[in-house]
Amino acid sequence: WGSAAPGVSVRGEHFRVEDASIEPRPERQIPIWLGVYGRRALGVAARLADGWIPSMPFASPERFVTLRDRLLTAAEEAGRDPGEITLAYNVGVQIQEGRVADERSVAGGVAEVTDRLGDLIQRLGLGALSLWIRGEEQRQRFAEGILPALRR
Repeated sequence: WGSAAPGVSVRGEHFRVEDASIEPRPERQIPIWLGVYGRRALGVAARLADGWIPSMPFASPERFVTLRDRLLTAAEEAGRDPGEITLAYNVGVQIQEGRVADERSVAGGVAEVTDRLGDLIQRLGLGALSLWIRGEEQRQRFAEGILPALRR
């Protein structure tokens, strides 16, 4: 990450790059998070990734726990502190009174969504959430009614 890093040269079958570099260089190392599910890929994440970020539609909260435990055990077995890995979750959110939640997303009124996201954070041991919120009105309701409560 120092400024004296040399450029990269690659000669491939179709393309060639000579002494390429990227400027400005980042001030710190950019973290790499993997959204993986398979046993082998979880082992790679356990050894090398800065974070793990599966998506709710592909890993229900119950499956998340199973995969998380597999990831953290693999980190310990690799001699790594599992606490170094940020646990995150991609979650679809629909803020609408009377909307019924399913296994693929979090839905309902402001209070319901706040409670469900808070429960996921605590129950799954999350350090971060990546939220899929459609529409300006939905994002505004989240920013004003849910985000402050989650931060508390």
